[in-house]
Amino acid sequence: MSVKIEIINNALVCTDTITSEILISQPSNIVWYKENELVDIDRISFYNAKYVSGISRNSIEFPYIDLSNAVDSSLTSFTEVSFRSFVYSFLSEGSVSNLLLLRYKQRVQAMGGVVESLECLSTLGLNDYNWRYYFRVVDQGGVVESLECVPLY
Repeated sequence: MSVKIEIINNALVCTDTITSEILISQPSNIVWYKENELVDIDRISFYNAKYVSGISRNSIEFPYIDLSNAVDSSLTSFTEVSFRSFVYSFLSEGSVSNLLLLRYKQRVQAMGGVVESLECLSTLGLNDYNWRYYFRVVDQGGVVESLECVPLY
């Protein structure tokens, strides 16, 4: 059994690839993982970080996933390094812009395109307000020719 770990809209979703059972579905900005379990026993253990206060961990924990069974949205196996990269990009309070970039990438790929790099989009000063505006217009059937006229602050 493999477990697909992905971001869908603003949620962390973990799905059994054989049964399609959703094992975890939580807002991505409140979920974190236990680094010690990843390193020591090759296990991905998510928990609800919203309830962590000080050094106490009075939080909701979710089913663990063996790293050897974890795959990303393209069904590529996670390694310690690639999993950390995933969580640092998409599971944090300040990850709204990253989620919008991911949505942009998914939209381009759904239309048959290829995104070679998202780096230029995240370094041009295009903030989440611009992307929210873009997606709102597109979702309502409109077309955005350019974001140049949208304030970049």
